[in-house]
Amino acid sequence: MKPIIEYEEMLESSSGNTSSSAGNPTGIATGPFLKMRNRIRSVALVLLMPLVFLGSCSDPFPDMDGLDAVLLSSALKKYIFASQATYPGAFKNTTDANGIESADAVCAWEKGVNFPGLPGASNEYKAFLVSDHRRACTSANCTSGGTSEHLDWVLFPQTSYYNTSDQLIFTTDSNGVSNLSANPLARVFTSSVSFYWTGFEDSGDWTTSTLGQTCNEWASGGSNGMRGDATSRGTAALGAFAQDSSCGTAQALLCVRR
Repeated sequence: MKPIIEYEEMLESSSGNTSSSAGNPTGIATGPFLKMRNRIRSVALVLLMPLVFLGSCSDPFPDMDGLDAVLLSSALKKYIFASQATYPGAFKNTTDANGIESADAVCAWEKGVNFPGLPGASNEYKAFLVSDHRRACTSANCTSGGTSEHLDWVLFPQTSYYNTSDQLIFTTDSNGVSNLSANPLARVFTSSVSFYWTGFEDSGDWTTSTLGQTCNEWASGGSNGMRGDATSRGTAALGAFAQDSSCGTAQALLCVRR
């Protein structure tokens, strides 16, 4: 409010209506200038209050020091881990609606038991798996419809994802995927397992297998499912998402923080 005070002082000094005599020991402006000053003050307050509020909101956490900011950032990071146990392609149990829901339950269990140190609640971690019940893209890299092509997809747009060694794997684009041709994987998903279930098309463009190679929607096995090579990175990872495998062969499951 300093500008208002300075203007008041200027107004009072030029008005001739201030006094420090015994009749007016306070030196406060009197008469018409007092009314004018009050009006100016009221108008200025109305005009300046939005700026005051904007200034107070520019720092949403004014009491947060550097360490707190780092801790908050770490708590919000998105991680991907590979299950320590391996599973055949039939995830569905009697309580879940489909194989994807059962795979999500596996991820929640794995997180709580085997990865308790990762941030987030257990039920935040979902299966990095596609079928008719979970879809990333219907066109290559979702270039036709963007995020409207998603169905219960597990990756956020423009978000970085890390492995359990805190290494950046990839950062998604505005379509909620990463174009592996233009942006090969920076790091492997995991070095603890060799393969993991995916269900992706063999072109490596985030579309679901058109041959139905999702082990009967990850429900009751089926004959074949697509798996990924967990150790691939760089340009080799383009085709590493989709390798044909028998549904009876146990593979790991990738779980991502949603």
